[in-house]
Amino acid sequence: MTNNDVDPAAAIPVGQGAQTEAQDFSCKAKDLGALREAVVDAASACSGLWFSYLFVSFYLATAVGGVTHRDLFLQNPIRLPFLNVELPLVAFSVIGPLLFLILHGYLLMNLVLLADKVEAFDTELRVQVPDEDTRESLRRQLPINTFIQFLAGCRAVRTGLMGGREQVPDRGDSNCRGTQQRDTFLHGKSSAL
Repeated sequence: MTNNDVDPAAAIPVGQGAQTEAQDFSCKAKDLGALREAVVDAASACSGLWFSYLFVSFYLATAVGGVTHRDLFLQNPIRLPFLNVELPLVAFSVIGPLLFLILHGYLLMNLVLLADKVEAFDTELRVQVPDEDTRESLRRQLPINTFIQFLAGCRAVRTGLMGGREQVPDRGDSNCRGTQQRDTFLHGKSSAL
């Protein structure tokens, strides 16, 4: 190596490469494509958990449905459906509800995380895409997942009969019938006067 040759590793000061990577990574925080992918990934994970939760719920209901009064009185073991394994009644009475509560809590935690991801996507979508029609078309591209559609789907789903999420009017909006009714009820006069 001669004096005129420059070592490429020495050309970048230590820490600047890491700083560039950090800047590139931080740019993805507001990237709609990256946010949409995060929502899609979280939705697929939650869908699997949802079906697991339903399966365990129906399985436990089937197992409990096979227990008679006589089995309870004599504390006969419970034969699990499809597995044909007998479990002691007391052990099943402890393990069954505990399994149900753990799975339920885990599902709810994942749905909260999914809602946070959807909210981040929805916020950035409103900030970055000012045109309502374009936003609606981007919302229609979200996965057909009930939770996602109710939180960030197209307007018809979010506010329609199925969504039930109503838009709350501003308090200063005198054209709002609800505001007029509230003011009439509270103060005895209409705010439209």
